[in-house]
Amino acid sequence: MHPSECPSYDQCKSPLCPLDPNPGHIWYPDEEVCHMRNPPGWVRKQRKIARLPQIDPDRYFTIPMLQAIRRVGRGLRGANAEVLSTDKGWLARRQPGQVYGTSTPDISRLPEKLTEIQEDLRQLEQMSLFR
Repeated sequence: MHPSECPSYDQCKSPLCPLDPNPGHIWYPDEEVCHMRNPPGWVRKQRKIARLPQIDPDRYFTIPMLQAIRRVGRGLRGANAEVLSTDKGWLARRQPGQVYGTSTPDISRLPEKLTEIQEDLRQLEQMSLFR
């Protein structure tokens, strides 16, 4: 892909761009999304996430995170912006083929969620931001 393929490339304010030669940025659900026609699948997922009514705008997504999501739905959460490198933890907790953000609550994941929250708290404590 080349910047000439997107008429909005020079004015675009989206932090994640399929034409970016150095991807590695983060995107929050209340930020701009790419307007390219026929975008990659991760951009289409971004657009769906941005429309979710109860998505947490303070949790971010990266391109690898968006690529790992199979279906966008209620309950989907991004990585914790208060903890460094949580996108790697977010990806590590996912299993291949797992559906994220399903519309039916899965109480079997509650112990996993508790562990996830405890891990985030430990990381915050190590950063001396939360005591």
